[in-house]
Amino acid sequence: MNFILILACTVAAVFILREPIRRWPYVFYALAIALDILLFACSSMKLPPEITQLIVKLMTRGGLGAALFIVVMYIGVLPRKTSVSRWLRGIRAELSIIACLLIAGHMVYYLLLYCPRFFEGKTVIANILWAIIVGVVMLAFIIVLGVTSFRAIKRYMNIRTWRRLQSGAYIFYALIFVHVICMLGPSAVKGGATAMTNLIVYSVLLIGYMVLRILRARADKRDRVDLDKTVEDQGFTKLEG
Repeated sequence: MNFILILACTVAAVFILREPIRRWPYVFYALAIALDILLFACSSMKLPPEITQLIVKLMTRGGLGAALFIVVMYIGVLPRKTSVSRWLRGIRAELSIIACLLIAGHMVYYLLLYCPRFFEGKTVIANILWAIIVGVVMLAFIIVLGVTSFRAIKRYMNIRTWRRLQSGAYIFYALIFVHVICMLGPSAVKGGATAMTNLIVYSVLLIGYMVLRILRARADKRDRVDLDKTVEDQGFTKLEG
């Protein structure tokens, strides 16, 4: 499935499901875990072809998790006073957790698939090897970013400490792009139309985000925005430090 279609459907779902996600986030966390389990089940159990095909398209290339992270990224750079920003910022943490769960399942699935080949002495294509290495680093980031996004955890954290930890998300976003290049690059170079299209889409989205992130930082500095205040509604109790 083309990533553009997955991203478009994800954006629509986020707007439609905003209130349910805000009210019952753990239901959506459970659904994300269920998708991870189904991904593993596809390789070990005989599931209905329709389910297998859907899971493969959404999960094996990390498309759904990546699309959610794109949404999370862009929520963070939207003008703060716009209705879209106010509407979505309230569930940004929840979307981040869902995305972390989906990407973690994708990463673990492929690590378990390819790691035995190393121990068996089998040859692994260079781009796959680098994708796995980057994936391991991404998994470490996901654990930190995902755990510290839970409101229950934030109650025991200092806002500034949390913001410093979450700044690691910028490195993670860059690693997503590197991972995508490792996976899609060879196919795109050989003329694969879908791989090339998806690579271009990821590139445009990343460059667009970088530009908007710089503009957002300049606007915040100009308007003297207190960044600690912008996240006070996310469950923090330790505001000093």
